[in-house]
Amino acid sequence: MGWISSLFRKKKDVEAVSIDVSELSQWFDERTEPLLGNIKEEVQQKIDEIKQISDEARESARALESASLRNDKIPERAIQVMEGNRQAYLRSVSLFLDQLKTPTAINIGNINDFLSRFEENLDHFTKTSSRSYYVLQEFFKDESGTIAHKIKKIDAISRSLLDNDYMKLNRISERIEEIKEALAAKKKAEDLIQDEKAHYNSINALKRDTEDKIEKLEQSRDFKDLKQIEDEKERVKDQIKKNEAELISLFSPVEKSMKKYSKMSVEGEQIINAYLDSFLKGLLKDENLLITDVLRMMKQSVENDQLDLKDRKKEKTLEALDLITRDRLKHFTDRHYELVDQLDKLKRREGINTASQKLSELNYKLSHVNTQLERSAQNIEKLEKQLDKPILNKLVEEVQDETKDLLSLDLNVKTEDENAQEPV
Repeated sequence: MGWISSLFRKKKDVEAVSIDVSELSQWFDERTEPLLGNIKEEVQQKIDEIKQISDEARESARALESASLRNDKIPERAIQVMEGNRQAYLRSVSLFLDQLKTPTAINIGNINDFLSRFEENLDHFTKTSSRSYYVLQEFFKDESGTIAHKIKKIDAISRSLLDNDYMKLNRISERIEEIKEALAAKKKAEDLIQDEKAHYNSINALKRDTEDKIEKLEQSRDFKDLKQIEDEKERVKDQIKKNEAELISLFSPVEKSMKKYSKMSVEGEQIINAYLDSFLKGLLKDENLLITDVLRMMKQSVENDQLDLKDRKKEKTLEALDLITRDRLKHFTDRHYELVDQLDKLKRREGINTASQKLSELNYKLSHVNTQLERSAQNIEKLEKQLDKPILNKLVEEVQDETKDLLSLDLNVKTEDENAQEPV
């Protein structure tokens, strides 16, 4: 009937602990000291075993160094290869074992440092010794294999240093450090946010002042004159483009024929190609309008059917050639230079207009201020993320859950939030 009475027994109460976040680190260290003592004892046993196997590996290395070949009929070249690889492998083994410095004091930091160095040294040993090892397997399989087996055992024992509550304890300790860092960052961020907001407000005031100056400048007479100059510049630029477009339109009907003629005309090839690259540039370089002489000879070639044009194409080409006269080309040239001269004068007027320089300076200043404002806003946003309470809550919840698993108790961690005195 004992089982019936057991139904009415009360379950053993789980210890409940409430700790302020500022005391969490010290409390955890004190509470886990006995557990850590057991871990240290187990780890020390494994470290002693690593030392023992390391000494055995050195002894095996000496055995490999003094080992003699069982087959004395091996070619001299093969013996030289073997000796080179034996010395290389022994150097790698010696270096690896020399670097295998086990911690003298057993604590989380020292074990972490040891394991980190061990991983690096083992990786280096594997990379530098693999080739020599495989060569030695052909000559001293037992001796080299024994060394490899010892090192493999050292690797297995080193990795087993983590096979206990050490991992849980270490992870909780890391979380507690992250909580401390988060709280420190939070306090620092709060101070920096105030400074950054003051900086943002001063920049914003400078922006408003700059915008006011731009607005006043845009109402000034100089600025209105500047706008008039800019409008006139655009008009002249459009006329320059229009003049060039009309020139292109004049040459377009004969462009293909010019390409054909350039291939058969030694004298006119260079001039025609200059025009084909750019009709306007070709015309401006052709001060003596030599193109008219070339086109006259081209016309004769068209009339004599030397360009192999169909009747309709021939007729259109001849009509287009008649339109390209010296006077018309000179008109395009004079018009271009006249418009360019107008544009230069407008640019000079623009250069002496004070509004242009002032506006340029103010716009540059405004652009610089806007960049500063954007950077300041990004800094504030970045700092405010460090105040994100859920991040701190998540870390605290992880510590509470993992501590319950490790120490079998209900832990409540109280944060220093001014609005939350209850456990997170």
